[in-house]
Amino acid sequence: MKRGTPVKIDKRDKLILEMKTITKKYSLTLDKDLCCGCEICILICPKEALSLIDAKIENGSLIEKPKIDADPSKCIYCGECVILCPYNAFKLEVNDKESIPSIDLEAFPTLIKEIEVDVKKCIPDCKLACQEGCPFEAIEIIYEEEIEVSKKEEQAEGSEKERKLTESQEKKKKIEKIKKITDVKIDKIKCTYCSKCVYDCPYNAIKVTKPIEGKISINYELMPKGFKAAADVCPTKAITYNKKEGKLKLEDNWCLYCGACRLVSPENAIILERTKILHEYIESGAWNKALEKLISSEELAKELRIKAATFNPYKGFFII
Repeated sequence: MKRGTPVKIDKRDKLILEMKTITKKYSLTLDKDLCCGCEICILICPKEALSLIDAKIENGSLIEKPKIDADPSKCIYCGECVILCPYNAFKLEVNDKESIPSIDLEAFPTLIKEIEVDVKKCIPDCKLACQEGCPFEAIEIIYEEEIEVSKKEEQAEGSEKERKLTESQEKKKKIEKIKKITDVKIDKIKCTYCSKCVYDCPYNAIKVTKPIEGKISINYELMPKGFKAAADVCPTKAITYNKKEGKLKLEDNWCLYCGACRLVSPENAIILERTKILHEYIESGAWNKALEKLISSEELAKELRIKAATFNPYKGFFII
């Protein structure tokens, strides 16, 4: 690779942009498996280096999800896509170390996203609901086991004589039971803070702060019956398909408002609006421009007013 010449490497599972200068080596990697082809990175890219390849849909089902493509000659390796990708699909390295220049240069803020688990509230009969329900396999429950041994007696068919209990007809069955949940580990690389675990947990043991909030609805008059591509593309399963009714079902509590479902659906069949982005305090024209593309002008004006009113100089962030 010549210095200063950008290169694109397109693999089955990764899309990589690279560039070398005299003092630095830049590498931006998109994990195609994590990417669902949503619109957020495309909207905020300051140089319009990212573009969308449309999904392939047949008979209402998703055959191939939307894909992100990149123009290596336009990318400036700012890392804005890394910050805002809801699914952690982008990784940026400078001189072989993970780095986000937009944050380092205070052009973009760090998003506020948190997850807390109160293990004291975890009760073994929960059936590991949060771990089993996590769409991203980001939760691992650590627990102590106990093994119960029970005898199951079976009776043979036939006469009364034959219905004797014999040694061969007695079965010892080992039943594993969870004695105590000792820890709940969250893989914060995989976690998207979608909050599905909050609603799966029967004991209110989990709290999540989602970085992006919004509104979403399905216009069933415009959504064809039997159309399931929006459910197929949704990584958090906030949209599912009811086969019996032949229509989509929306559970917006764990929607990340990425817009992938809207992109694959008929025009105006899904109405989506991002209303809030929680982030550390920053005064930046670049960030304000990104917000203009992500949320409405009314919501942006509201955020700026709230920012002025609620900024805490001691904690260094505000919440809208």
